[in-house]
Amino acid sequence: MENSPYFVYDQRVALIIGCIKYDKLRTSEGKSKFSDLAEVEEDIINVTDGLKRLGFKDDEMQVLRDPSFDDCQQLFLKTNLNMSNARRENKKTLIFLYYAGHGAMKETT
Repeated sequence: MENSPYFVYDQRVALIIGCIKYDKLRTSEGKSKFSDLAEVEEDIINVTDGLKRLGFKDDEMQVLRDPSFDDCQQLFLKTNLNMSNARRENKKTLIFLYYAGHGAMKETT
């Protein structure tokens, strides 16, 4: 697989997002079933340690703990801009995305 074009890249970025505390969701939206997830911190540590063993440098990893919507949006916009700039220079970007936390669906009408 080493010769596969899918694994040839010029830069890489890892986005690690962990949602640990859900007190705002419980209090502002009445979602009492969403308990805090203390184990997510260990997940973040394990993932970043594993990525370092794979050769990722600290400046190639972006970690967000308990991010707001705006925090996530800014991270994704910044990452998209960096990838767009790299693509203009014919550079390929490898992206690793990891999320730990509750998942939920919002009903829409």
